[in-house]
Amino acid sequence: MDDVLSDRLLREWIVSRYRDGYSVDKMRGILAEFGYNVDVVDELIESVILEYDARAKDQGFRLVDMVKGVRAEFGKWDIKVHFQKFEYVLAHPVNFVDELRGLEGVNFSKAIVYVFLNICVFSFFRSAVDYVFGGSFLYFAVNVLYFVLLCSVSFVVFGCVVHMIIRALNGKGSFVDTVQVLAYSWSVIVFAPLSYLWVLPAIYGFVLAVFNLSLVHKVGKKSVGIAVAVPIGVVAVIWLILYLVAGM
Repeated sequence: MDDVLSDRLLREWIVSRYRDGYSVDKMRGILAEFGYNVDVVDELIESVILEYDARAKDQGFRLVDMVKGVRAEFGKWDIKVHFQKFEYVLAHPVNFVDELRGLEGVNFSKAIVYVFLNICVFSFFRSAVDYVFGGSFLYFAVNVLYFVLLCSVSFVVFGCVVHMIIRALNGKGSFVDTVQVLAYSWSVIVFAPLSYLWVLPAIYGFVLAVFNLSLVHKVGKKSVGIAVAVPIGVVAVIWLILYLVAGM
């Protein structure tokens, strides 16, 4: 057991130093000073570096494949299918993910296109509200772009944080599982421009996320509720602090 742990830690050390730009000679010298056999170390360093480079290259290809997949989905997007999904998600809060997976599997590209288009709808109508109440057309156009970028970045950050917390709480699903559920749970964003009434769809979106993340990660709803509520709570506290500071 100690040998296995030692080998794992040594591999992690090599990867860490390789990322920091250490040469093979420098790593070999350091390890030799700690009493490691030079021949064994050489072989281990070479295998770890080859494995790391292959994994990095594979991740790069997968990222390219994801981008290509998203572009392809935009090309064959169907507004009728989009709103059929929208209707189904809102009508089946407890298990919408089961039906969607029956139709399209665990599809990252479809989920990204779906949430991005809903973000665009929200951004347009949110900006239109300001325009109707006296904003300029230039302000309207800039506002649309601002909300699209803000919401898109927020979705990515929120998804990463939620996924890490769920995994820390023994969640079994992948990041793609998390993204798929959150993308469809964000259907409620199109109702966000409604003044004061946006709280109701926000609560409903929380329910959508909790029930369906619980299904894909195979953990209790309490754990998922914590994972979803923590980043929301942090943002709410920061917003409140900024609001109070600005009002002083």
